[in-house]
Amino acid sequence: MDTQKSIYRQQFLLEVRDILDVVGDTVLKAESDPTNPELLNAIFRGVHTIKGSSAMFDLDSLGAFAHHLEGLLNSLRSGELTLSTDVVDIILKGLDALGEMRASIVRGEEPESRADLITCFGLVAGNVAAAVPGHCPDARPGNRHALEILTDQVAIDAARDGIAGTGQASSSLFSIELRYASDHLANGFDPAVFLRNLRSSCSFYRADSRDEVPECCNLRPLDLYLRPVVTVATTLSAEDIRELAFDASLVGVTEIEPPDGAVPESIASSVDQARTRLEPDTDGRVSGGFASQPDPADWSRSGQKPLGRILVEERKITEADLDHALAKQASGRPAEAGAPAELKVMRVDEAKIDGFTNMIGELVIAKNAYDFLVGKLDAGGGPDAAGLKGLKDNLRLFSRITGELQRGVMALRMVPIRGIFQKYSRVVRDISRKQKKFIDFKIEGGETEIDKKVADLLSEPLIHMIRNSCDHGIETPAARAAAGKRERGALTLRACREGSNLIVKISDDGCGIDRCRVYEKAVHLGIPVGSPEEENLLDVIFLPGFSMKDAVSDISGRGVGMDVVKSTLATLGGTVHVASTQGKGTTFTLDIPMSMGVSVALRVVAGAQQYALPIENVLETVKVSAGDVHDFGSSQGIHYRGEILPVARLEQLLDHKKALSGAARGFVGEEELPVVVLASAKGKYGLIIDQLLRNCEIAIKPVPDALAAIAFLGGVTILGDGRVLLVLNPEHLI
Repeated sequence: MDTQKSIYRQQFLLEVRDILDVVGDTVLKAESDPTNPELLNAIFRGVHTIKGSSAMFDLDSLGAFAHHLEGLLNSLRSGELTLSTDVVDIILKGLDALGEMRASIVRGEEPESRADLITCFGLVAGNVAAAVPGHCPDARPGNRHALEILTDQVAIDAARDGIAGTGQASSSLFSIELRYASDHLANGFDPAVFLRNLRSSCSFYRADSRDEVPECCNLRPLDLYLRPVVTVATTLSAEDIRELAFDASLVGVTEIEPPDGAVPESIASSVDQARTRLEPDTDGRVSGGFASQPDPADWSRSGQKPLGRILVEERKITEADLDHALAKQASGRPAEAGAPAELKVMRVDEAKIDGFTNMIGELVIAKNAYDFLVGKLDAGGGPDAAGLKGLKDNLRLFSRITGELQRGVMALRMVPIRGIFQKYSRVVRDISRKQKKFIDFKIEGGETEIDKKVADLLSEPLIHMIRNSCDHGIETPAARAAAGKRERGALTLRACREGSNLIVKISDDGCGIDRCRVYEKAVHLGIPVGSPEEENLLDVIFLPGFSMKDAVSDISGRGVGMDVVKSTLATLGGTVHVASTQGKGTTFTLDIPMSMGVSVALRVVAGAQQYALPIENVLETVKVSAGDVHDFGSSQGIHYRGEILPVARLEQLLDHKKALSGAARGFVGEEELPVVVLASAKGKYGLIIDQLLRNCEIAIKPVPDALAAIAFLGGVTILGDGRVLLVLNPEHLI
């Protein structure tokens, strides 16, 4: 495949992913509104797009499976089938299978054919007789124009029987999908000519179609309505069949495994030819070439072995001869490239791109102004007052533009959180169906924007919390009725913005968390806890291995889900809190920074080093007299706005040896001490520093691997003079 086509193929696979997401959401909407024709048509169009576009990139298996799913959707669209909950299950399984096939293609693997689902599609659509070979279903009422449909497996079995009846062991089985469109017919490509020529060369021929022909009054004679799938037994090769169509892209040819026990004569003749080709030339090289030898596990699936392996087993050549021939062949051609990495893309609002275009224009103007000022300074022999003023003005212009560029870049990365939230509708539906619960899932604040990287990292924690609420929280209808609640449980996923942080709340009206059970479980696991009334008792559910389930299921019980939530939130610099009332429900609150990368920080000096503190954690800065710092046991504190505020020297916190020796703990006389008051998940505290510097915008980079184990380091940045500045994490300083 050429480079250009490979790029388009990757783009198509990205489009397939987006189509499947949209179609999946539409299916769930249609389940609650099964008679809405717009929803049914939207589902059909999505799958039809995948089917039609797959042919352009030789993704025959993907297109063929989409074709069968499309047949089921067509029955829904035409009103022959009602969209029930069971039918929705089948459609969702089909969409999942398409997603798995797409993932296999992205990895460079051959997608697995799901014959079980293909058969299921036919049966659900009403073709019960499709499972009975030799029997065709009668036309159903209301479907007078539909052609009789047989599943692929029935056609294949009949073709094999046809080969056995003719005794033509040299025939091969092919499934051929016609991709002719009305435009092709208008340009002279007539599928009837191809089918006639094909049929004259076949010992077995069967054409099946799921398409419908309209009423005569609506029939357009120059349009194509039928796109059959043809099963044939023929001595032609796949390439010969493609040549019959004049344009190979108009047909999809898939070879079917030959009948058990039958070995095509073509293999035997090829073995004889290979013996000759393996004879070395005068220069010692093998005149022909072997195809790369597949893994032995693939031989049973393909129905035949590589020629080289056959010759080894017949003892015509040795393993060494085969390895030598393959090595020679490999050295004469470039190594095959591995599967291309999947493209990572994100959708961006066009207005944001237009804003960037305007800013680039302003940058060009500012650059031209600098050229003019520099030329003026050169001509004048040095700077004067007017020249310096012009440079300063232009510097302010550059500062404004770079600030806008920074905000613009951050805005590019911001995506509505709705894209994450919507996919959990499927998770809630699947769990509620499996556990026979009724759950109303509600999304609020989906328009809130969040950094794309944060959104990707947030996806896994949220799915664990949704599953936890559905499994542990929401009760069965009988249990809810006994508790005097409505039969349907409520699960709400809410997002909002508070300052520079994103707040996500997952609330349910279920049974809540039994604090006594949590306490007993914690004691049993050896976790130090005070009493069932302890304020932070529920935090133990986030510890690794802690689970309230006695039995492990495919949904929960392993004690890993909530641990993943806390560890991921810590990676993002966020926190998670839980509030629960037994019998009424539970609410999990996630507090997450809205963006990553660029932030405003307060620069401070402690000892001989500079550090940065995230401005979102800084409440205020104050100066206190050394005499106002009091000892409270092993800690120190000050009176701050009517309360006692714990304080500590930053230098002591970062220098373990100095903290142990007690050095630098005392303060001299009535000196004034700068204190930075910080807010963290554990509460407020103060850092005593040596000097306050000014706020600055910094580009935060990840902590190097050598320092990754130090919890209080939130990242690093580089100052204008080239020095490295450590960014501290206030959540882990005390």
